[in-house]
Amino acid sequence: MNDTYKYKGRILLPSVIAEIIERMYSNEKSIKDFAEIVHGNHVERGGKPTTNRSLLYTYTKLALNKLKERGRAVKIRSDYWHIYEKNVRVLGEGEGAVYLYYFPSERGYAESEGKTVWACKIGQTTQPVQKRVKEQLGTANSETPHIALTLNTDAPEALEKQIHGILKVLGRHKRDAPKGTEWFVTNADEVITIYDFLFEFRWGSRRTDFETFE
Repeated sequence: MNDTYKYKGRILLPSVIAEIIERMYSNEKSIKDFAEIVHGNHVERGGKPTTNRSLLYTYTKLALNKLKERGRAVKIRSDYWHIYEKNVRVLGEGEGAVYLYYFPSERGYAESEGKTVWACKIGQTTQPVQKRVKEQLGTANSETPHIALTLNTDAPEALEKQIHGILKVLGRHKRDAPKGTEWFVTNADEVITIYDFLFEFRWGSRRTDFETFE
């Protein structure tokens, strides 16, 4: 038992389940499997057990939907969900996508100086994102980029143009980038904020995990 566990003596709520799943897992499981594994970990570390399994599974489903809203999980079939790796988020639905990637060395250098934004490439494609990025960079690049954000959409060109436009207004366009004109000093969180703003501006309501930008 771990006396430093912050949920010691407490029951599992959806927010706690989401936190544990996001911290510990990056694979796919059924809702039931996620629920039982998280519950076992929680009780082992001193948390209060949940005797009502139906409630536990409902709370786990709510937790997974919350992670989906944040781009950290996706329902892949029936009751099976996939949890993305840390620092990877995927939002929306559609045949195309706007993507953001950066080189880990750029982020590391920025953070060493106390900065929270760094050079990020923001592009759009109707191909699988990883394939598109590989085509762009080829095999000569010495560092593997990290694809931190994918915004799936049926209107990738329009969404890309609007995100670029807002970042330019904010003075984030990196005009001196050696690898093209679509580089901005930003991060995935900021671009998600812009995405949510665009969604709310267009549809008059906040985005939910069931809605996307089209």
